[in-house]
Amino acid sequence: MVSEAELDAAWNAVLAEFAQRGDPSPPRFDAQALGVVRCAEASELLVELCAEHVRSDIDARLVPAFWRHFAWARAEDAWAAPRRVQCALFFAFHELVDALSAHVRALSALEAQLIGLALDNSSKRVGQLLLHAYLLLLACAPAELDYPSLIVAMWDQSFRDHCVFARLHGALPSGLAPSGAR
Repeated sequence: MVSEAELDAAWNAVLAEFAQRGDPSPPRFDAQALGVVRCAEASELLVELCAEHVRSDIDARLVPAFWRHFAWARAEDAWAAPRRVQCALFFAFHELVDALSAHVRALSALEAQLIGLALDNSSKRVGQLLLHAYLLLLACAPAELDYPSLIVAMWDQSFRDHCVFARLHGALPSGLAPSGAR
């Protein structure tokens, strides 16, 4: 039988370790704390609470931070600054993927260590969180921002950059590269 104080201490120890986002490696949770949570039959509840923590971070921090990279685009036409669009999208996605990857590593490690799911076998929870992030990202696109145009401008600029690079290095016949690479 696990006392309420033991469960509370174990629960808090696991949550504190889960909340550490700076380390790129998956967290190693305290085995004794995990044992206490297992004995109290609270494993699924704790994993779900951690998944909810990730959902809340996606909602409150990650998606708003993504869209803040485009505050300037409301006043400018994306086609007038395709390089800026390209850089903003690359940076915004890089930041988002880094943060989501840290969350996925932590949640997968918790599931592996607490429930016994294989670390390399993504759970349904992880898939649901990534889908949540994607859908929220699209749903929260500012109405005054033409997101499809931003994406097209980014790909257009990326293609032009690739063609210029390939032509400079002899990997692309000059007739295939678009004219007027920006």
